[in-house]
Amino acid sequence: MHITVLQGEIQKKAADVLVVNLFNGTRPSGAAGAVDRAIGGQIAAAIDLGDFRGKSGETLLLYTQGRIPSPRVLVIGLGQAKDFDLEKSRAAAGTAISALARLGAKNAATILHGTGAGKLPVAAAAQAVAEASLLAAYRFDGYRACDRSHPLKKLRVIEIDRSKLKEARQGIQRGNSIAEATCLARDLINHPGGDATPAYLARTARRLAKSQGLRCQVLDEKGIKRLGMHALLAVGQGSANKPRFIALEHGPKNGAPLVFVGKGITFDSGGLSLKPARGMEIQKRDMAGGAAVLGAMAAIGRLKPNVEVRGLIASAENMPGGNAVRPGDVL
Repeated sequence: MHITVLQGEIQKKAADVLVVNLFNGTRPSGAAGAVDRAIGGQIAAAIDLGDFRGKSGETLLLYTQGRIPSPRVLVIGLGQAKDFDLEKSRAAAGTAISALARLGAKNAATILHGTGAGKLPVAAAAQAVAEASLLAAYRFDGYRACDRSHPLKKLRVIEIDRSKLKEARQGIQRGNSIAEATCLARDLINHPGGDATPAYLARTARRLAKSQGLRCQVLDEKGIKRLGMHALLAVGQGSANKPRFIALEHGPKNGAPLVFVGKGITFDSGGLSLKPARGMEIQKRDMAGGAAVLGAMAAIGRLKPNVEVRGLIASAENMPGGNAVRPGDVL
């Protein structure tokens, strides 16, 4: 999904669907009011009939019948204004994306959620919209024969105040970076254990380092042994997929760094102490900590904070085999 920021009045924009919002117990105002007037008071009529109140997560779909360039308007309920915060702004954006998917919309235009009566900063609200929209649209379809990707390909954020465009664009860019990094972590966790091996995580780290300007070091069995990491070697010695120790670094080396450490056991069968068959398929998720570190370092590489950050991942595959570590072995 490509998210952009444009200046203008949302009721004058052409899209498959326009997205506006309303707090619980209020009348249409601001952008929602402008849209309501342009389509003949349909939002106000729905409120008067009790069909829409603006509760958190509530939606109202209206058809404009040619009154404005866009054929449909989606109104998102924001709940009580006094309780509104960034998390509720994210929830509103996620609700909108789910509704747009059900409609099969390919492009949409939206306002930010909560920058008026909700009193949220423009940059923070824009970041929330970008994060929630991309994460709500996430699909993992790499192994499917048919395309089940989210239909929405283009989302335009409409800001009427020209002086706020820079803040909105900065927020969208930051939200994009964080959401894309989160999607990377999700992809790594969703891959089958036979594909997302320790070597695969190492290749992902090297690719991130090259694309985001990070420093990367990957240790194989010899390097791991040289540093005395015998427990990591023991966990992986029953598998054909050998362990890797991965280190990613960002920023200047001055002072104490911020360090993320992630567990990267790409499949944890239990080794000779075999785990029960029930739930065995989810043991591929034992590398979720390592995936989170890779995602965090991807975001850090994009955002480039002026601080040293290190990401460390000990990765192995724990399998039974003739060379597997035995209970009671001395490491």
